[in-house]
Amino acid sequence: MDVESQSPFLQTLHSVDSASTVRLKVKSPCASRRCICLILVLIGIVSGVLVWVRYKYPEPPGPTPPGASTEFDSHLQDIGVRYSFIFIREGRRIEVVNIDGIRLRVLLDLSELDEGEPCSAVAASIRLSPDGRHALVPFSVGKVMGVNHKLLVLDVRNGLPTAVEIPNGDFKFDGGIGANTLCEWLSNECFVISLTPEPNKKTNTKQVFLRYNIDNMKAYKELDLGVQEPRFCPAKASALIYGGYQSDARKRIIRVISQEGIRAPTMQEKAKFDRFQRGDIQSPNGPVNVRVDTVVKHHEVLGPNPNWDCYDIYFDKRWVRRSDSEVANPPLWDEDIDLYIWYEEDTLNGFETYYADRDGRYRRWHKGKVIGKIPLTNKNECGVDLLPRTRYSDRR
Repeated sequence: MDVESQSPFLQTLHSVDSASTVRLKVKSPCASRRCICLILVLIGIVSGVLVWVRYKYPEPPGPTPPGASTEFDSHLQDIGVRYSFIFIREGRRIEVVNIDGIRLRVLLDLSELDEGEPCSAVAASIRLSPDGRHALVPFSVGKVMGVNHKLLVLDVRNGLPTAVEIPNGDFKFDGGIGANTLCEWLSNECFVISLTPEPNKKTNTKQVFLRYNIDNMKAYKELDLGVQEPRFCPAKASALIYGGYQSDARKRIIRVISQEGIRAPTMQEKAKFDRFQRGDIQSPNGPVNVRVDTVVKHHEVLGPNPNWDCYDIYFDKRWVRRSDSEVANPPLWDEDIDLYIWYEEDTLNGFETYYADRDGRYRRWHKGKVIGKIPLTNKNECGVDLLPRTRYSDRR
């Protein structure tokens, strides 16, 4: 049916529909331009916000790769000439590692000890002697860790372990775990340990302290500290300061355990113990102010979960690193090597050790935790290399 044969009403509708189509076709380019302009404006706003956020909250610089800083690389090379380091991994393997994170050799794998039962290291209590030649290695025996402890002295020059004979009776070796326990060196040849009563044993004495010499670790001398529940203050390896109260006196007594025996403290040692009692002795913080901030990323209904947080490390207000692994303690300064050292604990991968200089340049070091450093004397009396640097078994 053509338009002329249609009724007037249908002719009117057809004319209106044709006009609308024309208007839509005419206005469509304008609408498209407006949409494009609106999108461009939104992109500009979002880009501006992102630039502002990046300026206001910059990313940390990240690890310093080899070759990026000649000064940093030169400093690490100097350390590598002077020291090697002892690490403990997975609670049972003790390794010698260089400053580049290369494992030189395995000193001891406690899983290979023939004790009749599974063994595992008590990593928190392993101590190097002052000259770095021996290490006290307390470890647990049995399926339940921390119940039955034994002790050996490890020669770091050849990896030879020697068992320490601990007397049986109402007291047992506590592994140096817990408050006011001891597993410490007094000198390069002498160390002292503490024993605590067996469970359900009633004794008048809460602790027993034994002193050993590495020349004969089957013989020991019991020490009478003269106080109850002594507190021990970190000191030089040649002296261990402690204080406490006698059962029949209210006056505090301060004494020093040395290689020669128990003696009265010097004025400097007494002042140091007083600062220790007040809590003034802090962990070494080094030449810059270092802090670790926790950044909460997620919240749980039952409370925060540290595995869901991240951790920011600052050197003098400079943001140095953000880590998704827990940084339990702030970086500690080692004045011998002029580096900060810290650990990051991942529930899946265990411990990772990092080091940084005072300017915040840092690198991942090695898996596990560093126990101490070994001065590189290179050759012994017979001209044999003590720590062969050619056995680069693997790079971690």
